Amino acid sequence: MKSTTTAAVLLLASLAAACGGSSGPSAETVEVGATDTVTPTPSSTGPTPTPSLVDEGARLFFQETFDGNGRTCGTCHPATASFTLTPAFIAALPPDDPLFVAERVPELAGLEEPALMHGARALILENVDGFDQPPVFRGVPHVFNVALTAPFGWSGSIPTLEDFADRAVAQHFPKTLARVPGVDFRPPTPHERDALAAFMESLTLPPDGIVELAALVTSAAAARGEDLFFGAAKCSVCHGGPLFTDNGFFDTGVTQRPVNLVPATECDPPCAPIGPRQAGGTRAFNTPSLLGLANSAPFFHDNSAATIREAVAHYGSPAFNASPAGAFIGGIQLTDADIDDIAAFLETLTTCGNSVVDPGEQCHRGAGTTADDCTARCP
Repeated sequence: MKSTTTAAVLLLASLAAACGGSSGPSAETVEVGATDTVTPTPSSTGPTPTPSLVDEGARLFFQETFDGNGRTCGTCHPATASFTLTPAFIAALPPDDPLFVAERVPELAGLEEPALMHGARALILENVDGFDQPPVFRGVPHVFNVALTAPFGWSGSIPTLEDFADRAVAQHFPKTLARVPGVDFRPPTPHERDALAAFMESLTLPPDGIVELAALVTSAAAARGEDLFFGAAKCSVCHGGPLFTDNGFFDTGVTQRPVNLVPATECDPPCAPIGPRQAGGTRAFNTPSLLGLANSAPFFHDNSAATIREAVAHYGSPAFNASPAGAFIGGIQLTDADIDDIAAFLETLTTCGNSVVDPGEQCHRGAGTTADDCTARCP
């Protein structure tokens, strides 16, 4: 029998439709739990989550517009797309979807850059330096395991999930770009902040909270990639631990990738180069978790790598090796075969399931608080 949390998330998902880590040998079985956090900063300042608070947070996440422009949290973090925005997902949306509100409402012109949102990079705009400063382009990260990955945002500038909720409403929900609280949107109440944080903290990947590399790594290429990842390729220096992140901040030279130094041709006329918008091309970014990677292409903060292989190849490139992170780690040299093998390993870090009970799913993990038919531990 499904819990009230399960039933609520099932209903709402349907309504939404929408560098200090370990570099040693990999652990074959890792449980993702509250004791695995590697940061002293709490992800939430609210009360201990309860099923009712998680249910309320799910409703707010998928349905509440906060008297704004029609968007919800689920507009950019849809459960049906693993809580991220991909080019394919955007392409399948109807023209009147709230994601495209800036294309219909003159007062919101400039909220997004439609050509880059609809293009191969699926980018949104974020005013990470303040609403009085020009926005920057960002890919939309998923929200799995956020209970263990504070601080938040690609720049790591948001300390708690409650603050994240406040910032998201002001950034993405306003009726005009004046963003006047109480006029252009309704700020979340303290209880709503707590509930949204509780719901986001409930989203775990894998859904059962356990990563079994021995079960995931089934090909010779992935096994070689695992050895490289935890060894000569130095990936685990920053992508170590149970979530494959150290929650640190590094400038890895992504802003200096060739694609980011030329005008963005998706725009007509072409937009200014994307890389220099990031603090003159020198911004450091939060190390992301690598769990669920296969469902979250394209990659990096600016979605400049279309595939996992392209993202891996960056770490043997001149842009990376000339970056502060490259200097810190002593550079990385990768052959084409190395890149193929590491990409094969990273592909395996995506288990099925999304921590949300989708229509048709019957089995349950743990105490029945969520379900995913394809989870290995499904009874």
